[in-house]
Amino acid sequence: MNITFFSSKLAKKTFLFLILAAFAPLVVIILITYSQFTLMIEQHDHDQLKNVAKENALLIYEKLSFSRQLLAQLQPTEHLEFQQSYLKLYFSALAEVQPKKRQLFWGHVDDRLLDQVLQVSDKQLLLGHDTDHSDIYLIMPSGMVAKVNPAYLWNETATVLNSQPCILTHNYLPIHCPQHTKMKPWQEKLQQAIRQKHDIFFWHENDSTTMSYYWTLFMGHEFKVNNWIVIAEKPVSERLTVINQFRNISFSVIALAILMVILLGSILIRKNLDVITQLIQGTQRIKQRDFGHQIEVPGNDEFSQLADAFNSMSDNLYRSTREYTAFANIDRSILESVSGDHIIAAIFNSLYQIAPFHELMMVNLTRQNSELNRLYYQKGSTHPILTATEELELTSALDQLPHNQLSYYSEISHDLEPLISLWQPTSKTICAIPVTRQDRPLAFIFATLTTAQPLETTITAQVLNFSQRTAVALYALEREAVFRHQAKYDALTDIPNRVTLEHLFSTLLNTPDTFGAFLFIDLDRFKNINDTYGHLLGDSLLSKVANRITGLLNKRETVARLSGDEFAVLIAGSTEQDIEQRVKDLCNSIVNAITTPFHIDTHAFHVGASIGVTLVPQHASDFPEALRCADTAMYASKKKGGNCFTLYTPEMSEYHIKRTVLERNLRSAIDEKNITLHYQPKVLSSNYAVSGFEALLRWNDPIYGPVSPFEIVTLAEEIGLITDLGNLILERALTQWQHWIAQGYQPGSLAVNVSPLQLLSKEFINVLADILRQNPSVSTKNLQLEITEGVMMHNVSQVLKTLADIRKLGIRIAIDDFGTGYSSLSYLIDIPADILKIDRSFVTKVASEEKPASLLGTVINLGHSLGYEIVAEGVETQQQADFLKFCRVEQLQGYLFSKALPVSEVEALYLKKSPAQSL
Repeated sequence: MNITFFSSKLAKKTFLFLILAAFAPLVVIILITYSQFTLMIEQHDHDQLKNVAKENALLIYEKLSFSRQLLAQLQPTEHLEFQQSYLKLYFSALAEVQPKKRQLFWGHVDDRLLDQVLQVSDKQLLLGHDTDHSDIYLIMPSGMVAKVNPAYLWNETATVLNSQPCILTHNYLPIHCPQHTKMKPWQEKLQQAIRQKHDIFFWHENDSTTMSYYWTLFMGHEFKVNNWIVIAEKPVSERLTVINQFRNISFSVIALAILMVILLGSILIRKNLDVITQLIQGTQRIKQRDFGHQIEVPGNDEFSQLADAFNSMSDNLYRSTREYTAFANIDRSILESVSGDHIIAAIFNSLYQIAPFHELMMVNLTRQNSELNRLYYQKGSTHPILTATEELELTSALDQLPHNQLSYYSEISHDLEPLISLWQPTSKTICAIPVTRQDRPLAFIFATLTTAQPLETTITAQVLNFSQRTAVALYALEREAVFRHQAKYDALTDIPNRVTLEHLFSTLLNTPDTFGAFLFIDLDRFKNINDTYGHLLGDSLLSKVANRITGLLNKRETVARLSGDEFAVLIAGSTEQDIEQRVKDLCNSIVNAITTPFHIDTHAFHVGASIGVTLVPQHASDFPEALRCADTAMYASKKKGGNCFTLYTPEMSEYHIKRTVLERNLRSAIDEKNITLHYQPKVLSSNYAVSGFEALLRWNDPIYGPVSPFEIVTLAEEIGLITDLGNLILERALTQWQHWIAQGYQPGSLAVNVSPLQLLSKEFINVLADILRQNPSVSTKNLQLEITEGVMMHNVSQVLKTLADIRKLGIRIAIDDFGTGYSSLSYLIDIPADILKIDRSFVTKVASEEKPASLLGTVINLGHSLGYEIVAEGVETQQQADFLKFCRVEQLQGYLFSKALPVSEVEALYLKKSPAQSL
């Protein structure tokens, strides 16, 4: 391959780089010089214009001052004609102006100007304006008036700028400006420069740009008139001519520099292009796996060193290619097959390519949880043979071999003789290759050599490197086995998990003439032990339970852990009668085994087992259905008190299925905050005005529709969600109150029911405080928490402490449903409450029975005497309301006034009225 100068990309890039390397700094220098030169020329023009304007201004002022002094010496006599020839050099017209006398000595003076002279007493200079200039008149107190000769005044103002200055009045009228025919654009630029306090300004006329400088000539002191403006000008084209000359010189310098770089760069590039061509050809041969060609470059420069390094790299690539090919074969075997035999075959075949081995044998030590060895051996090109003698114990003998280097043996030690006798190699020189990972031996490979000499150093390094890759392959096989085990077995108990059990269940269903039973086992009282003694001890207890159940099973039965403290057993049998009898025997055995105390860490733990049984395929045609039916039967065992088993019947499904569905949906509703609150108004008994509302729980199950609050609370308590539900109700109610207050409503007091389990939680006060902080507009004095007398059946000290903390926040406490449950007069004294709510069971009987009415009156009087505010709930008739009002009950609540309403109806019916308006 012959690379010409113009076809080489490297040559082009190098050539371009050289040009840029020379061109860029030169251009930068020239640009900087050009910029400085331009600034210097601009500054020179600025200074020149300034000096010209100033000199002309002073010259004009001196001429006017001299003319004024000359005029002051003249007297209005008849002898002026003798001086006329001399005075005409300075004055083109001369006259005497008196109130009653006017005399013109020579020249022409406009009568209107003479009239103006009589009217001006403080000025000594007047201007007679024409279109492009103004005549200048000097005035003396003696009455002498002279028009200054323009030739005398302006002829000497021509300068090196080849143009006369332009003189303007303070209001930009031309006094002398012969070179300008159009004054307006020019005057606008001047006015803009004066406003911005710029002494230089530019203006355009006839496709040319002119630079101008103005100088202010002060006329007030001597001539009693406003200042004049003297302007010097210079075309910009004169400056650009000099700059263009400099730019042309710069371009010539750049062109010359580029030509020099092109000449020298091409010589250098052509000199080294031949060397690069050889390197490219050698690289392409390596690409085609031709490693036998060497590159020769004469000399002792860097290119010669590069050629030597290239040749060395080619040799190393040849050796590495063989090694990586072997690695690839192993990796391909790992990816294409999980069979260890195929991977061992790939390892043996690769070793034959790397080193001059004749026969190979491998002892694989990676079998999980076993000290037994697997033995492979191969002779020539035959497939590796797995020996059937897995009982061969070689661990101690192999531990004596080096783990980080090759070892050679001409005689085999006594400990390894059983191993070698199985292999029966034809050569006596054996090489032992360790296969280790992180100092852990995974295998040993024994190889016979074709020669009696040890392997070369480079080949030894390749073999050791290959052993590391072999270790990765064997470790991958081991990890694959571990992962498969973890996928099918429970990590804690090492018994089958749900996935394996489901697979076995499907196999049972698909096996003809086979019957089965599914046992669902739930441990009784395990949760208390786990919560009290910790999860570590609980895990130990679960492992022991699994071991006891496993010990009771035969080969056709499988135990699996489903989750937590839930286990399942799958039974297979030939007849339905055999299955039923086995279920009875096994369930009794399991109950007896689990009720036997478990001894852990000097403790004896007593648990029980509630078992639900479903027959397969009589009651279930798939795994989920079997699990659901067995779970239903297990709950029936729980209802019996536990430590027993129950056989599933179809009649159990409806109740337990509904309960399971409600439990699942209630959990989701609480997690997603998908509950609703209705609000029932409370009214004052005096005028039936709304005084506040009680928040009441409502929930529609997606399947079963509306669920009663009692059923919701009961279910939440059973599944341990009552605290989360109560906190959610409290949060929702206060958020709604905050929203109403923000809209300008006055909803009054808010009553929210609180569960006893909430009061037992040490975090309840913090939760309550956080909710109040999130709703700052809700006053604590308007918040009432309703509790039942049942709270006193729990941890009394903790409950009383929580209630005291609640009252410290300014929140009022109401005893709800008084008169039912655990009603005790002592509770009225012990509980730090503010409000007593009479249960509806008392209120409904006050109109029909005398004793309830009398008892109710007594309770109301007792409550008043203890300082309680009384609220009666369940008021449904006017007669009940009148009686309660007669008994001085402060507030009433019930269907007589309103049922519990959703937010929209509360806003429509009540919150739009003033708080004092009655129902």
